[in-house]
Amino acid sequence: FWHQHQSMDTLVGVLSEYFAVERPWAYKDVWEEWVVDDFVGSYMSRLSPFGLKPPARLGDVARYVNDMHHSVAIALAAMWPLNFWRTDPMSPADYEWFENHYPGW
Repeated sequence: FWHQHQSMDTLVGVLSEYFAVERPWAYKDVWEEWVVDDFVGSYMSRLSPFGLKPPARLGDVARYVNDMHHSVAIALAAMWPLNFWRTDPMSPADYEWFENHYPGW
């Protein structure tokens, strides 16, 4: 669980928030809804009578979802001469969106 989410959450978070022009949602909000509420809360809780328990590292993963993709995006921006792609600079609207969804990011 930990290894899968650490890599996939970072990848999806960077792509959906930093490389997208239109951002209909913040990745951390969607992750909470899909993983914590739907998968763990609805699906896994129904199987708890059979011994299935939520992942032990669920809390750690939830904390990393808030900031791991920002750290990777900063590293990618710092390594811009080595990247084989071009990233558009962030606009004031982008900064406002991030500040609204991730205060103090």
